[in-house]
Amino acid sequence: DFVEFCKIRISCILRFDQYANYPAKTEVAPVRNLRPTPEQWECFWAEVTAAGVWAWKAEYDSMILDGTQWSLSFQHAGRRVESHGNNAYPNSRGNSYRRGSSFDRVERAVRSLAGLPDWQD
Repeated sequence: DFVEFCKIRISCILRFDQYANYPAKTEVAPVRNLRPTPEQWECFWAEVTAAGVWAWKAEYDSMILDGTQWSLSFQHAGRRVESHGNNAYPNSRGNSYRRGSSFDRVERAVRSLAGLPDWQD
């Protein structure tokens, strides 16, 4: 029985630091049950592995009290990672991350798996 485990907070998927484009009130995204194909899972796990997600620390914190919070929990092929951040990201300086960074690659893989458009394109 093949089971994949991937828990992602919807705030991470929906892109959090473009507040100017969002309405003043908070909107909750609808819950979607996804059933990726084995090929989609294979691509996803290959990309997050190449991005180095298994080596991420449990916590990234910039000590800034407002802004972007994210979390993820992945389990696959005998590996597990749980990580979260507060205005900080793996392998990044300051309170942002660059295109092509480890966090960016994982975010893009999540968006692709979920069928969501890339917010940067």
